Amino acid sequence: MVAVATVDHGSFRDFLTSRMRSRGRWWYWPLAFLGPAVVILASMLIASAFGEDLGEFNDPSTLYLIVPAFGVVLVLGGPLGEEVGWCGVALDPLQKRFGPVLASVVLGVIWGVWHVPLFFDPSQIQQGLPVLLYLGQTTATAFVYTWFWNRSTSLPLVMVLHASTNLFAGVFLLLVPEARSQLPFATAVAVTAAISVGIVVATQGSLGYDHRYTSATSGCSDGHETTAEKEVPVVAVSRGLLLSARLHDSPASSRRSLAGAIPWRPRS
Repeated sequence: MVAVATVDHGSFRDFLTSRMRSRGRWWYWPLAFLGPAVVILASMLIASAFGEDLGEFNDPSTLYLIVPAFGVVLVLGGPLGEEVGWCGVALDPLQKRFGPVLASVVLGVIWGVWHVPLFFDPSQIQQGLPVLLYLGQTTATAFVYTWFWNRSTSLPLVMVLHASTNLFAGVFLLLVPEARSQLPFATAVAVTAAISVGIVVATQGSLGYDHRYTSATSGCSDGHETTAEKEVPVVAVSRGLLLSARLHDSPASSRRSLAGAIPWRPRS
């Protein structure tokens, strides 16, 4: 009901349908799924040069657990609800008002602040992370999400990217307490920031944004623009937060249990 109230023109089905069709290339999908793993592994290799433990496989035969873990993270770990609000509702109005670069910064900061309450919950992974470093991570990552969204206008694609990022951050020794220090996470933030700068430079600041295409596809099937397209960014962000709040379900067990379920451990 919240989603239907958010989209005044057309039904919620039209709203979702317009954001489910992907105009991206096929290789965006393996890139969205495997890209975070590559970034995290590269970051751990860099951190290992400064003495950080890379860890080792606990039992390679349990690699198959990554598949069900991905499903759990996708449904219960945040992406399914959050990306409807972030990319589905808030991002396009922010880009129309501020442009892709500043919109990514704004959304990244809001995304990070959205998770601040979790820093006060000992059962959540955020509890062991520096707040400012986490805000740096969400802001840097937002540029990558914006590029994927602009190139595809596909909610499933950015959900896969989000779920894969959360998954592999739990699979490998990236975060305290599984990691011995904050160095792997700080390195991953720096690597992601470098990738984001590269995307900005390569796209000359557009991040793949085409306002003509976005305006044509972000409306409902009857050709009307959604309310999110017309309203001022602060209202669109508020609607996005509302959707994320209602759809987001992140029990601690779905995040903490990953460390015991996947085949990676510190060296003994």
